Amino acid sequence: MAVNKATDGTLKAGALNVKTAITAASITQMSATFTVGAEAANAINVAVQLKDGQGVALARAAALPWYLATNATGLTPATSAPNGGTAAGTNGKIIEWTAELSGLMVFTAAGQANINITDSGTPTLYLVVVLPGGILAVSGAITFA
Repeated sequence: MAVNKATDGTLKAGALNVKTAITAASITQMSATFTVGAEAANAINVAVQLKDGQGVALARAAALPWYLATNATGLTPATSAPNGGTAAGTNGKIIEWTAELSGLMVFTAAGQANINITDSGTPTLYLVVVLPGGILAVSGAITFA
């Protein structure tokens, strides 16, 4: 029976022996950067770029859960949907689980997605993307005026 073993950058899986340097950067979690656009006609676009463990833009498609929150930690999910709704922007797609509040965000082959959030009131929201391992990536404030 083959034994799988990893030591000092060497991975032994059965008869396959792979040598590579293991660094902290190579095992760091995926991350996300957010760009919150300016409000126009009661709509704000929020762009998301996924990054790999080394901080490089992800070069593959992915799908991750998302939701809207009412605080900067992402620990308070919004209970009231934006009154104008949410819609996928020009990159990626969104599949809603709870209308206008949460769902699955499908990223392009370049690791990008964006969402348009529309509200005629003055709420402040945060877009939260749930990364692998349950890590929360939270946008800056999405503030309607």
